[in-house]
Parts: sequence; C-alpha cells; structure tokens
Amino acid sequence: MSISYAFLELAEPTIEESIKTQIKKGSKKIIILPYFLAQGKHVKTDIPNEINKLKNIFNNVDFVLLEHLGANDMIIDLILSIVDV
Repeated sequence: MSISYAFLELAEPTIEESIKTQIKKGSKKIIILPYFLAQGKHVKTDIPNEINKLKNIFNNVDFVLLEHLGANDMIIDLILSIVDV
C-alpha cells in the first residue's frame, strides 16, 4: 500500500497528478479521503467531479471516495484529546 496526498487548487500535486503517480506504481485500487472538516463545495462537487473524470480515463482502476474527514465520529475524540478536556 502506498499513501500520497493531493491538492484541489493552489498547490501541487493535483489530484490527477497524485492518482496518476499511484497508478504508475501499479495501484489498481485508489482510496480517496477528502481532508476537510466540513462538507462544502469541494467535498460535495469538486472532488467527486475530479474522481469521475479519472474513472473514465482509468476504467481498470477501482476508485473509492470516502466521506470527508470531519464526517468521522472519531474526529471529536481526537480534538478532545488534543485540547485535554
């Protein structure tokens, strides 16, 4: 398993660049975890659109788009452990 990161805008690598790198390394399954605390336009629209575009190009790769990080209930425990409440 290989883990990488990507950015939607203003920084590199882009989502497409990062995914292409993983595919060149031989990945047949790409799991995407949007690193956002809230569900905004990037989570609802922009990231799924990017992934759908890549699904059409790489139809032999299994793409799994997970819920954004903030949707996980464990994030509350993590925050509370950091602030030591």
